[in-house]
Amino acid sequence: MLYECNDINCNAGKETCTNRAFATLTARRAKGGKYRVGVEVIKTSDRGYGVRSNRCFRPNQIIMEYAGEIITEEECERRMNEEYKNNECYYLMSFDQNMIIDATTGSIARFVNHSCKPNCRMIKWIVSGQPRMALFAGDKPIMTGDELTYDYNFDPFSAKNVQKCLCGSENCRGVLGPRPREVKPPKPDLKTAVKGKLKAGKRKLKEMLGDETPGNDKSKKRKIQPATGVKRSLSTASLKAAKGAATAIKKSVSSMSLAKKNSAKSTPVKRRASTGNLLKKATTNKLVSRHAPPA
Repeated sequence: MLYECNDINCNAGKETCTNRAFATLTARRAKGGKYRVGVEVIKTSDRGYGVRSNRCFRPNQIIMEYAGEIITEEECERRMNEEYKNNECYYLMSFDQNMIIDATTGSIARFVNHSCKPNCRMIKWIVSGQPRMALFAGDKPIMTGDELTYDYNFDPFSAKNVQKCLCGSENCRGVLGPRPREVKPPKPDLKTAVKGKLKAGKRKLKEMLGDETPGNDKSKKRKIQPATGVKRSLSTASLKAAKGAATAIKKSVSSMSLAKKNSAKSTPVKRRASTGNLLKKATTNKLVSRHAPPA
């Protein structure tokens, strides 16, 4: 059940408050005109009269009020048995606290047909403390020319009053009966549920403490896997370090041998060059002393 705001219970004001659907509908209809009314009665091919829109409606927007004479359940029963017993159609809707709306002489909302896949909803509101019913657009917008439908959720009271559904939707129930109730899954046995939770708790506690059963291979694997992984990682790391050290030693040895070879080659050449120079100098001095004239 929904409650509409007014100037007494809401301080937001008409300009800002958006929870005044019935007040908006009254102001719209008061202006008059076919577009502002927004609906018209039509004759369908197989379902008698119907109602279609002659304007667009936003999702969840109010379309029209379901109005009629409010009667008791006793009076409704009397009319069904006496006044409406020969009628093919009757316009009665359960309202509030054992009250019924007889819309036989009410608004044109009584001509809105049923559908198992409707585009509208019939919703009860409390407006200024009084219950009222209105037709609202569904979750999707309604375009101009669309026929308006809602789910009657009809209770036939007896097998004689069951009517065939002619909505033609893919999920048609076949009759104007109540919506099927959702089948709830059966509740599990309390003892079984408690036992299952206790077992799960014990298993978790054992896993945390490491007290695994000998037959549980998976738990053993979980224990062994980290150790083997560490060993493998250590062995691979040590192998890499040893290889790196051997490579460094080889490089140092080869560099040392190259240095020795270079030094051995260079020193004799220097000595030969120096002795050659000395011999040359000595021979030239001797030659000069031989050929020099006597003083």
